[in-house]
Amino acid sequence: MSTVAADIAIEVRDVSVRYTVPHERIPSIKEFAIRWVRGRVEWRDFEALSDVSLTIRRGESLGIIGRNGAGKTTLLKVIARVIRPQTGTVHTNGRVVPLLELGAGFDPELS
Repeated sequence: MSTVAADIAIEVRDVSVRYTVPHERIPSIKEFAIRWVRGRVEWRDFEALSDVSLTIRRGESLGIIGRNGAGKTTLLKVIARVIRPQTGTVHTNGRVVPLLELGAGFDPELS
């Protein structure tokens, strides 16, 4: 392994993630099942990430900021291999442990 490749901790190249979701919001599983059986569920593609590329070297820190729905958590899930991208590649040099949903298990009443 070259010294340049050993210096890279995480490399993301041209990653895209696409979800297929119902066109309209369906209020319950029962309603979804009825519409699905009758063939009345219309689907659309939702692109959560589109051709994202980044390189993080050993010792660097990275902050990901953006609006709700911008794809921050999706990018972290792709890096942690929780979900697979439709296109592109992710290479990690070392272990990646996901700490997603960090608020889970915290009680807001306790300090």
